[in-house]
Amino acid sequence: MPDSTPAASPSPRVRFAPSPTGFLQVGSARTFIFNWLFARHNHGTPDDGTIVLRLDDTDVEPNTCASVQSIFEGLRSLFEAMAVLGRETFLNRIRQAEASLESLVSSQPLA
Repeated sequence: MPDSTPAASPSPRVRFAPSPTGFLQVGSARTFIFNWLFARHNHGTPDDGTIVLRLDDTDVEPNTCASVQSIFEGLRSLFEAMAVLGRETFLNRIRQAEASLESLVSSQPLA
């Protein structure tokens, strides 16, 4: 008789691929945080997921070692901020900053 146990879903594996042409951009940092949270919490236990850092170095000329170092330092700062503030407080502050930026862009007063 065949085994009717459903196969376990694979752990999520997400990618973060910044371009090493300057500092870590706000949008890239946000993408990293989202992907990291998705990998950690979307399936199974918090340690199930994987995030892969892949530097998007296809355009070699503008890439610099200083930019790569800056990206690593920016990511390290994000983790330090999450550790100091606690993840929920950190994420709430990101949401508040996004709302402020959206308000500035749309010229709408904050509610």
